[in-house]
Amino acid sequence: MREAATSVIAGATLLALGACTGDSVTATSSASSSVPPTAQPASPSSLTRVPVSLPGPVTAMAATDAGLLLGTYAVSTTPRAGLTLVDPAAGSGGEGSASRAVRVTASTAYGKEGSWLALAANGTQVIGVAGQRGGAHGNVRWTIWRGNIGASGGAVAEEKQEFWTFGGYDMGGLSGVGYGAGQPVVVGGWKSEGTGLDIATWRAQGRTWVRANSARTALASTKASGLVAATAVIPMGSSVLLLGSTTLLGDGSVQVVPSIWTTTGSVIQSAWRRYDLPTGSATGQASVEAGGCGDGACLLAGRIGDRLALWRWDGRAASTIAASDVALGDQERIVGAGLVDDRPWLAIASGLGTGGAGTSSGTETAGVGTAGQAGAAPTPPVSGPSGPTSAASSASLGSSTAAGSTASGTAAGSPVGRIVHSADPISAAQLAWTVEPGPGGAPTAAGVAGGRFWVATDAPALWATPRLGLPADR
Repeated sequence: MREAATSVIAGATLLALGACTGDSVTATSSASSSVPPTAQPASPSSLTRVPVSLPGPVTAMAATDAGLLLGTYAVSTTPRAGLTLVDPAAGSGGEGSASRAVRVTASTAYGKEGSWLALAANGTQVIGVAGQRGGAHGNVRWTIWRGNIGASGGAVAEEKQEFWTFGGYDMGGLSGVGYGAGQPVVVGGWKSEGTGLDIATWRAQGRTWVRANSARTALASTKASGLVAATAVIPMGSSVLLLGSTTLLGDGSVQVVPSIWTTTGSVIQSAWRRYDLPTGSATGQASVEAGGCGDGACLLAGRIGDRLALWRWDGRAASTIAASDVALGDQERIVGAGLVDDRPWLAIASGLGTGGAGTSSGTETAGVGTAGQAGAAPTPPVSGPSGPTSAASSASLGSSTAAGSTASGTAAGSPVGRIVHSADPISAAQLAWTVEPGPGGAPTAAGVAGGRFWVATDAPALWATPRLGLPADR
């Protein structure tokens, strides 16, 4: 079943990034100036580093009733995929212990070596999916994990599955996990009975995961309705929202439009409905990559062509948020987005993944890279087509590129990430955007927990906005 959404908006993808330094240009100029190699990384004025110890880069995160759960990757530990629970008040005047490790137990060789693709929580119940490339063809071997991280310390363990559950000739990949009406669900891709790949869902029967048939549902790909692909999963109330795109096959033409899939709570196949988001006059391939939901609406973040696209979703329809002045290159990924007091926040990473797990669409989403350097210090605010915009990193707006980069990607000497946010609520008729350099490294995961926007970088380090009601220097 397909429905058209009436209007627009734009979480979490890990990228393996090499070390690089930044160049600086303003939003309206194509000129650039090199940053001396000895220059220190510029930190966003809106983010504060949180003093927590991390065993390795954070590749996934999720908000839980017990705190912010971070999925880490460290070659020196067994399993390499670890979990750290952070107090949402950490680094912002909060009391008590800032963080603690959660016991993680693997039961397979791939479980011991994999890295987290996604985490989700229902209260203190946790589900996660990790992946590691292996076998003769280097395909991703997926592993599924569940547990509880309550006050007693908690633990999360791998649930061993037979190979064909998340593998084989018909497997397309996994996109994310979530909870619908309290029941865990895994989302990915599987060979369609019609054409291409369907969006597939798996549900637990005890400790065994069983895939549902998507044929003749809104999750199915057909020549008439289009080829569907879900690339991310975000929580929405007591259910989940699937983010992605649909490829429409016309007579002699192909159009890729941004799409989301919703359900009223149940995650059975027949409950899903598809909405194609509006693109207005913008042209180019479009998709939704990340998002986050607040009390009354969701922020959805994606791209149309080479520009950032944002939508506000109220559960019934979508409305456009103007952000077309923010460029989004082919090698850039939105690693997380969310709402803090109804204000939008996004983290963008530059570069391509080089290993680890992949989504159902083939995008690299896991691997470990070396820490990069952030761009130069913020430049003064300039005006953009959708309102005043503060440009704080190179090539952050317009079509200009930094020295040493190309139109098709980011080379050494380019910034490794950006933080994009607005002080205006997403319900405002016009939003003024601020673009700042990534906080001392490449963003690897981002999201909202405890009324704060959190950004993990590959240093590894954790950054966050101040708690609501507290000054920025607390």
